[in-house]
Amino acid sequence: MDYSSNGRAAPLSRKKFECELIERSAKEKTIKAKKALRARMRLVRQAASKILGKRQAQLIAANFSNALEHGLRLDSDSVVSGYWPISDEIDIRNLMDQLTEKSVKICLPVTGRPGAPMIFRSWKTGDKLRLGQYGVQQPEQIKMKLEPDTVIVPLLAFDRFGNRLGYGGGYYDSTISFLRQKREILAIGVAFDCQEVSSVPSNERDERLDWVITEKRVIRIGLDQR
Repeated sequence: MDYSSNGRAAPLSRKKFECELIERSAKEKTIKAKKALRARMRLVRQAASKILGKRQAQLIAANFSNALEHGLRLDSDSVVSGYWPISDEIDIRNLMDQLTEKSVKICLPVTGRPGAPMIFRSWKTGDKLRLGQYGVQQPEQIKMKLEPDTVIVPLLAFDRFGNRLGYGGGYYDSTISFLRQKREILAIGVAFDCQEVSSVPSNERDERLDWVITEKRVIRIGLDQR
């Protein structure tokens, strides 16, 4: 807020006031649009998960390998953040096993307060997990903290521009933003192919994906699709 020389709040100019109203209205519309899309896409994802069943894990792992043959680069010293699927999130546990066999370091996220960047702890096949926030399985506190250079992200919807619709807590957006401020990283969305929409409502706080991998395709954002 602007203040005059006598310390009192100065009145907003009409133009500034109108701009603030427009900005507020746009944010409210985005919030409502996201809420409606989340409700619809939860049902879409749920149906896709039931149809594919256990096959989804093999298909995602196979297409991730396809991505590695078409430009996605993981070095032997890469650190990849996966996730332990809950509800009808697409299952990437086969993929994490596959990457572990290739000596890629795997870590899983540990959530804190909403909107705060997550931390990551090391994980390998067979490690015990503990129940964290929102019923998410995560590594025990004794596990080493790691910082990923590649983040595999679950989602509810995505579009061809790399916009992602999450659950609304802001965990992945704040985490990816935090990591990108430090160095270049890759954000890879994993989803059922039917989770693609024409346009995901977004704002300045939403972080874009670099790749999307579905059970049918490998999508390199801004380039070709396979």
